[in-house]
Amino acid sequence: MTASFAKKPLWHGVAWVVIVCSPSARADSPLTSTDLASAYRDLPAVVEAQRTHRVEGDVRSFLLSDAPTDEKAAVVNALGWQVEGQKNGLAFAQALAEARQVSLQSLRVLDISPADRMVLGYLLALDDYFKLKPIQKGARNLMGAAPVELLDSAARDLPDDFCVAMIRALVRAQKAMDKNWCQVYRESAAVLERFTPERRNLRPAAVDSIERYMGLYEKDCPGSPAARREAKQALNQIYSLSRLGDQIVAGTQGGVVVWRPGQKKPVAVFPAFICSHLVTFGNAVFAGCDQQVVRWDGRAFRSYLDNQANDAKYFAPMLGLGGKLWARYGRRTYAYDEARDRFERIESPWPASPFDACVGPDGKLWWIDFLHAIYRGKERIALKSDVYPGSDPRVFRVDSLGRLWVGDFGAGLFLLDASLGRFVHEEGLRDKGMGVAWDGRRELLWLLHYTDGLVQKQNGRVIEKINLRDLLYMRDLLLDETGEVWVAGFNQLLRLRPGEQGFEREAYRVE
Repeated sequence: MTASFAKKPLWHGVAWVVIVCSPSARADSPLTSTDLASAYRDLPAVVEAQRTHRVEGDVRSFLLSDAPTDEKAAVVNALGWQVEGQKNGLAFAQALAEARQVSLQSLRVLDISPADRMVLGYLLALDDYFKLKPIQKGARNLMGAAPVELLDSAARDLPDDFCVAMIRALVRAQKAMDKNWCQVYRESAAVLERFTPERRNLRPAAVDSIERYMGLYEKDCPGSPAARREAKQALNQIYSLSRLGDQIVAGTQGGVVVWRPGQKKPVAVFPAFICSHLVTFGNAVFAGCDQQVVRWDGRAFRSYLDNQANDAKYFAPMLGLGGKLWARYGRRTYAYDEARDRFERIESPWPASPFDACVGPDGKLWWIDFLHAIYRGKERIALKSDVYPGSDPRVFRVDSLGRLWVGDFGAGLFLLDASLGRFVHEEGLRDKGMGVAWDGRRELLWLLHYTDGLVQKQNGRVIEKINLRDLLYMRDLLLDETGEVWVAGFNQLLRLRPGEQGFEREAYRVE
């Protein structure tokens, strides 16, 4: 994976609180997020460096001494960094020149020891970790030596020094941050592989800090154990559910997964990124993903509308006007031509990108303008109004009776009462309404809460609450004719089967 600001997981079409490991989730960078100093707090020079953040006094003397390379690296680490930059590298270079009684301009790279090259390279890297620049760009001798150049030289002359090799790896990893996150991981991993624990001249706690942070990038290396673990985890982070015959189709963070009840291995998997919307149309299920629309016909997958843009938009299939299959992509809309088996762009029915949209029981287009209003065709319905009392509508749901519901993150669920011409709050959920289903055979109403689980109502009264907090986040539910309920969780697909002692749980996970 090349470095970029990756799209975050969605809550039905927009960035939401569930975050995968992105640049922000990985703190800042290899240089600013690896902590060597904490393992060396017994050294007075480390304490002084953390206090002053400057190469002067006792810190300056320590860095010029014959102290071990790991202790010097810990002091440099303790000096830290600043976004606006600092000049500790220049201060140390001047100290080196003074100690040799020569001018800084005449001091050459090989005039200083390999350990001094390591210290200077590390200091310069932390001085401006975005640019990794020398003291003076274009200058000759030591003044013009970049951090990587200094550390390469130090590592060549100290091939058995783990600390020097690791500092070099961290700086090289920093340089790879805007190009290849897998390479970020490989830099330190190669050093750890080359040096067995007994040959590592860094305290274990410092090594652990490096491993913990740099290990976050392992998943960006295709085929790595971490990449495989994350791919499986993503396939269990479910956004939406649909049914095709006896198959349950799940749109997930990692693609489309097809399950058959009673079978613990999926029928089929289509790897993709963020497949957040599903709709059954004809004899197939269509899934909207980050860069494509995917069809599952019960036997095989097919992809449509390939799009490589990294623009925070996602395809969202829906049943459009006239019973047509549409696919939204931001404000753009495509209609499916069954005869030609292709999607074609149509005139956009939306003046802005809908957060969610559907065709209501009145045959009109309904859509949500996020945190601003709900629209019925061109009619604007204000939030916190008599018609819509909620403040944060997120999703439309249409139940088996054809009734229109709105899941509101601030208030729960609202039902459109056509006779009153307004939305009525459904008691049972106070906030984070995600889904609703009507079981006509048993006259049960199911309500889904984002983090708590299910509420079962009968004759307008709550008769049972099912705690499903172990699923972490729940975005959709599916009710079948037998009374079974399927819940889309953040770590599994859950099947609830009615039994004599209540509902029996059956988990479905990609392992």
